[in-house]
Amino acid sequence: MRTLQLTNKDLNLSNHSFVMLDDRATLKQRIQNRFVLFLGEFSLSPNSGIDWFSLKESKNLDEIQKALIRDLLSDSEIIRVNSFEVIWIDSVEKAKEYKSEIRNVIINYSVDTVYGVVSGGVV
Repeated sequence: MRTLQLTNKDLNLSNHSFVMLDDRATLKQRIQNRFVLFLGEFSLSPNSGIDWFSLKESKNLDEIQKALIRDLLSDSEIIRVNSFEVIWIDSVEKAKEYKSEIRNVIINYSVDTVYGVVSGGVV
């Protein structure tokens, strides 16, 4: 499936036309979007997104990771999760170490898909 490319939450233009993504890049963009979308945030699909508020309250990294992997595997084009890492930036030290703001989450992933291996990271 092809879709429009988003850059910093805006549609990307080139030569006065929208930039389109191929199937593999569409899947990667969809993965990244699903991690930054809060559950219920998108009115056209209220069941889409991650329940970040509940996950944050649990503070159990294993539970958070399992919930995110479960959400990933709900995508019909993802076959298997090869690697998955969740880094919760919950201290000033971690913020400095990862050059991130406090109360952020860094997610690194690698998945087997119908298009081959797709990997990336989301902050």
